[in-house]
Amino acid sequence: MFAIFPLDLNATPQVLPLVGGMPGSLNVYLKFSTAPSAGTVSIEYIRPGSSVWSFVQGGQSASIIPGSLTVKADGGVSAPRVTFEGLVGGSLPTIGVSSDVTATPPSDLLSDGGFGSSRRVRVDPGQTGFFAGKFFRSYLESVIPVAGQPVSMRFTSPIDFILWSQSLTLTQGALRMEVFTGAVTPSGTWTAAPAGVIGVNRMAQRPAPNYAAQVTIETGGSFTGGTPVDMMFVRCATNQGNSSSQNAGGETNERGLPAGTYYLRFSTLTGGVTPVDAAQMIYTLEWEERPIIT
Repeated sequence: MFAIFPLDLNATPQVLPLVGGMPGSLNVYLKFSTAPSAGTVSIEYIRPGSSVWSFVQGGQSASIIPGSLTVKADGGVSAPRVTFEGLVGGSLPTIGVSSDVTATPPSDLLSDGGFGSSRRVRVDPGQTGFFAGKFFRSYLESVIPVAGQPVSMRFTSPIDFILWSQSLTLTQGALRMEVFTGAVTPSGTWTAAPAGVIGVNRMAQRPAPNYAAQVTIETGGSFTGGTPVDMMFVRCATNQGNSSSQNAGGETNERGLPAGTYYLRFSTLTGGVTPVDAAQMIYTLEWEERPIIT
């Protein structure tokens, strides 16, 4: 990119906007048709999105000399500013601005504001879906008596999603968790889960408009049938003699799953060593929604 701007001879600062900015290193060429016999010039630049002007090459001013004056600045410049002082004579000053082919990353890809002395290529840990606000979580807390009525949960997603983690933790008792899909027949009254759907990234820096979760989670009903696709057993060690217990848990990790309705059933274990405590549980899950980008 190359641009030429005519200048006035007065001492008023002259701002020369560069449409779209200069991404590479900036070269500035100042030339007079007739050079002044005296005077100085200062050339500054400003970064995109900044309000601070900086002098090119760290200098504040340069003497006007016959011929041309050439200075350089780092890339990422949206406008230079030229100020003359004490000009004697001279005519038709012009300034040419060009950028080198060396690319400078956009400031939003750099740390330290993009142009600070400690800037580095910015690398944020985590998935892009996290920063886009497409990660969500929820949990279900319950106490199920030994051989009592199971607790059911319904997870419905109209789009593909990644189940990043699910965890079942007990403070007492023993529990069996099963997940069903397919020909399930629901019954009873299903209502939104108490915890609801919670965004994992709720920072104000999320892209606007904020992404809205499409998954719904419900509890309260029951179901029959279906095809089991996942299972987890957790038994909490207990010692009734001294009233001590040990928390126990199970978990799974990343799974890519299609749109659909998934039914979960939590029921107490009755085989093997018969538990004497009600199952005090908390089930947590975290997922990323994967909408189709059009």
